[in-house]
Formats: sequence, structure tokens, C-alpha cells
Amino acid sequence: MSLAAAALFTGCSYRPDGTETTAEKPAETVEAEPSPTPKGKQFTVSYVVDGETISEESVPEGWSPSAVPALQGDRGIVSWTVKGGGEVNPWNAPITADTVYEGSLGPELIRTGAYLAAESDGLFHPLNKFTRSDAARAVYELLAVKPSGETFLKDVTTRARCYEAATTLVTAGYMELTDGKFYPDVAITRSEMASLLEKLFSSGAVAEALSKVPEPMDRAQAAGVINELLGLSAVETKPYFPDVSPSMDIYDAVELAGREGSISWVKGERAEAGFVNLEGYLYRVGEDGYFEVEAWFLSHEHRDHYYELAKMLRDYTETSNYKINNFYFDFPEIGVEWDSAAGSGDYD
Repeated sequence: MSLAAAALFTGCSYRPDGTETTAEKPAETVEAEPSPTPKGKQFTVSYVVDGETISEESVPEGWSPSAVPALQGDRGIVSWTVKGGGEVNPWNAPITADTVYEGSLGPELIRTGAYLAAESDGLFHPLNKFTRSDAARAVYELLAVKPSGETFLKDVTTRARCYEAATTLVTAGYMELTDGKFYPDVAITRSEMASLLEKLFSSGAVAEALSKVPEPMDRAQAAGVINELLGLSAVETKPYFPDVSPSMDIYDAVELAGREGSISWVKGERAEAGFVNLEGYLYRVGEDGYFEVEAWFLSHEHRDHYYELAKMLRDYTETSNYKINNFYFDFPEIGVEWDSAAGSGDYD
């Protein structure tokens, strides 16, 4: 798609040059620029941590601050108090005088990215719901000093990916149970996410970041929230996820947050062009190593669609160099079969 360019022309008027007369040309009239609209009072808001002013901003009278720091070094600021007063949320505090806020620090954080792990198939699955398991593992990865202790969780076995994170965070008071259950695969609610992140950052900073995403949030949106709070803008090692291509709006957020997993079917640095079947989903990989289209879900409940799929696979491989990797289906009752090893299928 091409972009249209627009040019803006300014009209100019000219006076006669007076060549028929020796009279001196009158001087051009220069219009005076309008005086700026007088501004209201401006007050200085200072942010102090451990007796040191870490930043300041100028705020118009009656307005609330807009540049409240979330971090001091590698530690989040978990609360603010007005000097000589009580706790306050600076984001919602109209300023009527020069103000000093004093911050309290939370635990030390690891701010190098790579805190949100790939799923079991090695993909990031950016549009999957952000679960309580995801949240526990992400926050656990961010903590420079891991909490200790162990709490029995009725619905999380010792083999679960979130076991260590969930049991220690519950013990340390970061997360709560409901009737002894953790509910690892349930989408985390906005209030639960806020409660968890407020152990690392102030409630105002968390509310500001969460206001930009819906409920429930997906994995990519959660990555954006946490990246913002961490102040992440770059990582040393960029992860590769075949399901998150550079052309996607969420690519930057995932690049900062994502931690690669094992992708057994990728032999080199990038997936080969072709088709691949992963845990019942069929993906088409482009020449750049990224998925081109949404996955086809493969199950016996959808076997009526396999006739068309088999025909599509045969036609596609006949007209391209793509390969079908790790893929086989056979429904003799409807005469449909495809075997990636043979590279062909029957669908009589």
C-alpha cells in the first residue's frame, strides 16, 4: 500500500516595485507575534529516596504529577509519602504548593528481560491468556533474591512448571490461595495482577501500567505492562519465537520479555520453510522462519475438514519447495490420509 503525500502551500502577496518613481518604498509591516497565554502557577515536585533527590518535575497548580519514578536503580519504589505526612498516590494528588515525596524501596529486581518463558512447545503464544502460573513464574524470575519456604498447593504438583514459583510466592505473601488451591491455569484478574505487582512497584505505577490493557490480558499485553514498570528498552540477547514475527505490533514487547524454550523440531537457528505439526496444531512456516498464517487445529472432532486440508497440502507442496514436518493423519472412515514422510496424501 502506498502512502499519499500532501504539500502545504502558503499564499504570498507582493507590492509594486516602484520602478516608475524615485519615491522610497515604504518599509514592510511585520506583524507582531501574539503574546503567549499567561500560564498558571508552576510548582516543583521533588522525589526523594533514602535522603537523595532522584528527580524533579514542574507541575501546574491543580494538576497531578506525570513523571513519577517507578524505580531507583534495580529496586522498585513500592510507596510514596508526603514529607511530614502520610502515604499518597502522586498520580492522583493535585499539586497546590512545592511538594516533596519520599519513596520506600521494594526488593532488588533483575532487569535484564527474559522473564516470561516460552510455552512447552517452544512458542511464545502471545495471544494466550496470561495465567496465574505465568504471573508467578514471571515475578519469581524478576526477584534477585528468591523467597524461601513451601506451602502445600492442592492443584499444583511438584512436576508443574510453576511449582517452585507458586509455592514460594504464596509462602512469602505475594499471592493468595482460594480454598487451598492456586488455580495455575486460570487467567489472572486485574486486581490479582495489581496486588502481585504492588509488592515490587507502587500502586500508582501499577495502576497506570494496567490501565493500558484489557481484562483479561494476554501474554503479550502482560509483557508490555511489566516492561514498562521495569523501564526495559533493550536486551542483550534477542529471543526467537516462530510465532512472533518482527512485523507484529507486539514484537518489541515480546523481544524484551521472552525467554526461549526448547524447540525440538528446529534444527538450526531458524525454522525451515514448510509445514509443522505441534501438539495438534498445523503451522505454515515462511522463508524467514516465522509462521505465516494462523494454525489449523487438528482433532477428530474436526475430521470433516481434513479432506480439504489434505488436498491443500498436496497442491501446496507440488507447487513449492516446502516440506511437511512431523505430521501424519489417517481417517480411513472418510478416506483421508497424509503422511509427511511420504510427502503425499490420498483423499479418495
